Order: sequence, then structure tokens, then C-alpha cells
Amino acid sequence: MLGSRAPQQVGPYRVEGTLGQGGMGLVLRATDARTGRPVAIKLLLAGRGAGATQRQRFAREARVLVRLRHPGIVEVLDAGEHEGCPYLVLALVDGRSLQDRLAREGPLDPTEAARLVRDVARAVDFVHRAQVLHRDLKPDNVLVGADGAPRLTDFGIARDLAPEASQGLSASGVFLGSPGYWAPEQARGALRALGPATDVHGLGALLYALLVGRPPFEGETLVEVLHRTLEAAPPSPARARPAGLAPVDAALDAVALRCLAKEPAARFPSAEAVARALDAWLLGGPRRAGRVRRARRRALAAAAAAGAVLCAGAV
Repeated sequence: MLGSRAPQQVGPYRVEGTLGQGGMGLVLRATDARTGRPVAIKLLLAGRGAGATQRQRFAREARVLVRLRHPGIVEVLDAGEHEGCPYLVLALVDGRSLQDRLAREGPLDPTEAARLVRDVARAVDFVHRAQVLHRDLKPDNVLVGADGAPRLTDFGIARDLAPEASQGLSASGVFLGSPGYWAPEQARGALRALGPATDVHGLGALLYALLVGRPPFEGETLVEVLHRTLEAAPPSPARARPAGLAPVDAALDAVALRCLAKEPAARFPSAEAVARALDAWLLGGPRRAGRVRRARRRALAAAAAAGAVLCAGAV
């Protein structure tokens, strides 16, 4: 069995270095010896304790990715097995993750953050129409190439909703995803409650992180993160954004907070609806913020008037 050291060759691919390393495997940079094309190889290391469930999830990721041909999703090129360890060959994105950029540069400009999340939302909508849930949307899982376009990656805990797919790889009460970016239904381990609205929450968490520099919910312990995810409203991105940066206006703030609503029904109805809302903000800019503030004032005035009528009726 292969150990934790990166091999020099995986199938017909010459390994040139390590791009990343996780608890169960490696991501390698390699070159296809047949074509000279640079690729990324995701290699599951059996020697690290990968059991039957991990192998099944890895195989499921391969099946899911083969179906998802979209410019906003990292493309799978090949799959195989090396010394008893399964591997996936992916198109190499010559860039870095949004998490790496946040770590190096801090929060993004609101316009760029909105553009990136809009494009990711369109990719997520395609994923949903292919009957797949991603379930782990976060800056680590979005790669941005030299062309500036975001590409969604890491479908390791994706849920295949196709009727013929096996649903036995996850159990209720099991936490899947990333703390801080979880939707409340994920934090409860309520797998039957997961649906497209769960990824809509993920889009809001992604937008929040790009604007603020951290996930919507943090804590010193996992229990604290769970409690805040389930019970606390996320701080407004406009208020949580570090001082000295371009401000987040009310309209963009409202998009993020609607995605992050506790109840799935209160969120945007689809990933495409999130994309349209961000498109509208990008087209409207600061003027849209003024309209949102005026609409809020009108809504508050109407609510106050309705309250006065109810009080009068009660009297």
C-alpha cells in the first residue's frame, strides 16, 4: 500500500509536486505523459485509514463530477487506481483558492465579491439541476484561475439526488460540511431536511466570508459554533466588515442575510435567484442601496400604521 509520501508516477501521470494534503489523501500536481497537459490528481491514501465508506464517497465524487460539465466547475478528466489507492484526475486551475486569497489579502471589494459569488451561484444552480447538492460551499472550495473566473471544486460530501444513487453513505445526526459555514439543518445533522436551500445558505456564507474575512459563525469550541449557527443571527456584513475598507451597502447586506436565514423557506428560492439578485446589485450599484433603504422605511411605516389600526380595533 502507498504511504503518506507522494509517488513519482500515478498511472500515466508524472507527479511534479504536492498541491495540498488532507486527512485521507493528497492533491498532486502532475503532467499527462501522453499529452503534456498539466493536471491535478486527487489521491485517496488507503494507508491512512481510508475504509469502505471513504472509498464509496470517493467513487461517488467521481460519478458526480463526470455528470457536471460546466465552465464554473473543475472538470474531471480521468479516474483510476494506483497501488490499491483510487485517484481522480482533474483539470489544473492555475490559480488559488478564495481562502488563500483571504488569508493573504483580507476581505474583497464588495463588487468583486458579488461578481464571484454570482458566478458560483450559477454553477451551483447547474449542480442542482443535475440533481446534486454540494453541501460544503466555502472559500476553500472555490478556485480562481488566471482569468479571474471562479471554479467550484471538492464534491467529496456532495449528495446525489438521482433516484438510482445510493443514499446510504450519510446518516442522520452526522455533521457534514464545515463549521461556521453550516446551514442550521446541517448543524442539527438533519439529513432529510437538506435540499437546494442548504446550498443557498452556503452561497450566503461564502459571500459573507468574502466581505468580512471570516465565516458567519465562529466560536472557541465546536459546541459554541453549533449554538450560534442554530440560535444566533449572523452579524450584519455591513457592520462586521473591518474599518477602513470600502463599505457594504444595504442592498448587498440584505442579499447575504436573506441567504443566511435560519428557515430554508425564508431564503432565496434557488441558487439562480441568488445570482439574479447579485446581478441586479451589480447593475444598480449604490443607487440600489438608496432604494432599499427607502423601501425599508416604507415597510416600517406601514407596519407601524397596521399596529395602530390593530390597537384601535382592540379598544
